[in-house]
Amino acid sequence: MCILLGGIYFVFSPQSAQKMADLLGIGRGVDLVFYLFIIFSLFYFASISAKMRQLDRILTKIVRADAVENPICGKELPSKK
Repeated sequence: MCILLGGIYFVFSPQSAQKMADLLGIGRGVDLVFYLFIIFSLFYFASISAKMRQLDRILTKIVRADAVENPICGKELPSKK
């Protein structure tokens, strides 16, 4: 939500982005916004990746527990119709 509000603020007040860029030693305000987008995107993708790995581990545990409770060794697999 903060990122969205910050983006809206910079759209309606581009001189603020330029002032911040000048303080940080970046040439243009557009470059500052672009760099911030890249940084936040990397953090977001890393967070999503960690959540996906966690869900994968949970799903693996559930499938293993189901396989132990309901073994089908030597039996035919149910056919799809």
